[in-house]
Amino acid sequence: MLDDLRVNFLHPVSRWASPFDLSVAGYAHTRWWEYVDWALGRLGVSFLVIANSDEEVARALVLERRIETQHALFEASRPTIEIDMFEVRRHLWGSGVGRGCVDLIRETYAAHQTVAFSLDADGFWESIGFSRKHRLDDEVGHSPLYVASPLLGRSSRPAE
Repeated sequence: MLDDLRVNFLHPVSRWASPFDLSVAGYAHTRWWEYVDWALGRLGVSFLVIANSDEEVARALVLERRIETQHALFEASRPTIEIDMFEVRRHLWGSGVGRGCVDLIRETYAAHQTVAFSLDADGFWESIGFSRKHRLDDEVGHSPLYVASPLLGRSSRPAE
């Protein structure tokens, strides 16, 4: 199933329209992909479609940015990407596609550490090897931060 995974960088054609093909069925969070206008035109934002052969299997919105956070054992000075939104098509849930796609995103940005603020997906991030970092303060109501160890010795983001 994961023989031919590849990342496709989408290039928005408008500051008002989602670059994702909203007619592709199988996503549980369709509004995530429709309302991305907050990210259009910003530096350091990538809209990704991950495909296997010719089938779209997942989507992601990735932010290259400095993370300012109150979490223990988090190295904020390293180049970082945040997987801000990530979703696998429903018929592929539980098949290993999610792990394969996140691994591919990490390889694409190999010189960066990869983080995700989890929105009800703690089990997923933990199952693919991300470590939860606990807050240094006692504030509640924040999404948990998950961090993957960087992939050292590889080049970062290939040409689009």
